[in-house]
Amino acid sequence: MAKEYEIKSSDGESLTFPASWMEGVSRPFSDCTSLTSVSIPEGVTEIDDYAFDGCTSLSSVTIPSSVTKIGKFAFARCISLTTISIPGNVADIEVCAFVCCTSLKEVRYDGTKEQWKAVEKEIDWYKNTCVQEVFCSDGTVELPSYSIEDGVLEGWYHLVSEVIIPEGVTKIGRGAFSGCRLLASVSIPEGVTEIDDYAFEDCTSLTSIIIPECVTEIGCDVFNGCTSLSSVNIPSGVTKICEGVFSECKSLTAITIPEAVTKIDEYAFVGCVSLTFVTIPSTVREIEKCTFAGCMSLKEIHYDGTKEQWKAVKKGIDWYKNTYVQKVFCSDDTVELPAYNIEGDVLECWYHLISEVVIPEDVTKIDAFAFSGCKTLASVTIPNGVMKIGEHSFSGCTSLTSVTIPESVTKIGYSAFSNCTSLASVNIIGCLMEIDNYAFRSCSSLKEIRYGGTKKQWKAVKKEPEWNDGVPAEYVVCTDGTVKLQ
Repeated sequence: MAKEYEIKSSDGESLTFPASWMEGVSRPFSDCTSLTSVSIPEGVTEIDDYAFDGCTSLSSVTIPSSVTKIGKFAFARCISLTTISIPGNVADIEVCAFVCCTSLKEVRYDGTKEQWKAVEKEIDWYKNTCVQEVFCSDGTVELPSYSIEDGVLEGWYHLVSEVIIPEGVTKIGRGAFSGCRLLASVSIPEGVTEIDDYAFEDCTSLTSIIIPECVTEIGCDVFNGCTSLSSVNIPSGVTKICEGVFSECKSLTAITIPEAVTKIDEYAFVGCVSLTFVTIPSTVREIEKCTFAGCMSLKEIHYDGTKEQWKAVKKGIDWYKNTYVQKVFCSDDTVELPAYNIEGDVLECWYHLISEVVIPEDVTKIDAFAFSGCKTLASVTIPNGVMKIGEHSFSGCTSLTSVTIPESVTKIGYSAFSNCTSLASVNIIGCLMEIDNYAFRSCSSLKEIRYGGTKKQWKAVKKEPEWNDGVPAEYVVCTDGTVKLQ
C-alpha cells in the first residue's frame, strides 16, 4: 500500500494522497491557512524548510518515527498548534523550526533526556512560543528563557509581556526580541552600548522604552513594526539614525533627534503616521531617501541651523514624500519644499499629500513610484502626451476612484495601479499597446473598464496574464461591444 498523507481542513473536508506527490516540492503546505490536521506518512525522513510555515489553523500534527530532521521554519507561525510530539529518531532541529507558534505550550520527545540533549538543535528553534520544558520518556528538560554569549543577549525565546534584561549585558543582539508580540515592557540595564539590527522588530505590544545614555549604536530596523510604540528616547551619543529603525511605528507622535547625529538613513521613520512634528539638529549632514515618507500627520519640520546650512544638507529626493510638509523652518528663515519633481519630461515624484492632481502638460512619462502610497489622492488628470505610466506609479493610492488613460499612452507598467482599492472605473481612450503584469492587481472595486477602440483592437493589446489579478470586472466595454476578461 502506498504511503499517504492524511490531511483535514477547517471546513471539515479530509484528503488522502501519496507521499510521492510531495517529493521535490518546495514549501509544500506553506500558508495553507485552512489546514487543521496532518498525518505525515511513515517513510518520510525529513520535514523540509518552511513545509508548514503559516498554517495558522493547524492544531494537530503526527510526525512518524522515520523522521530524522525538522527543517528551518518548518512549523513557523502555526499559531493554533498547542502540542507536538517529536520522535526519538530526530537528530536535527533547525533554526526557528517552531518560531512564533504562539499557542505551543507542550513538546514531547519519545526518547530519553540524554538522547534529547544529543539532538542537534539551533538555540532559537522554539522562539516566541510558551514552551518552557521538553517532556522526555524519563523526565523533563528545562529550556532556557534567553541566551547570553560574551555579554551579547543573543535571543529571548519565551513569549513574555515584561522583561528585565540581566546586568552584565553589553549588547542586545540581532533580532533578540523580534516578533515577541506580547512584550509590553522592557528594562535595559546601564552598560548596554549597542542594540543590534531588528532587536525589537514587530514587538507590537511595546508602548514605550527608555534607552540608557550609555547606548551609542542603534541598528537597522530595531523598532520596525512596533505599532504601539508611542514614546522612545534616542541617547545623546548616537551619531546615526539607521535605516528603518522606527519604520511603521504608527503610534509614535514625537521624536527628539540628538545633536550628535550627522546622518538619517533611508526609511528611518517611514510610515510613522502619527508623527506631527520633527526637529532636525544642525549637525545633520545627510538625509537619505524616504526618511519621513508616509508620515501622513507630519506638517512641520524645524531645522536648528540656518537656511544656507539646510541647503548644504545632502537629501534624498523623496525624503518627505506623502507628507503635508511644505516648508522647513530654519533658524533665520524658511525654505519652501517643491510639490513634485520633473526631470526633463519625466515626472519623477509627487511629494505632498493631496486629493487632486493635474499633471503638467509637458510630461511624457510618469516614473516608477511617482505617486505610490499617496492615500489621499482621489482624482488625477493625466495629460495627452504621456506615453508611459511607470511601474508602481499609482500603487496604493487607496482613495483614487476613477482614472482616464489618454490616447497617447502606449504602456501601463508593472503594478501601476495595484492596490487602488477604491478604483471603480478605468477609461482607456485608445492606442494602448501593452499592459504589464499586476497593473490593476487587487483593485477590488474595479467593475468598469472602458476601451476607446474596437474589440479587435483590444484583443491586439499585449496583456500579461495577471494584469487584472483580483479585479471583479468581467468585461471590457469597447466601441463595438464587450470582451470577456480571462
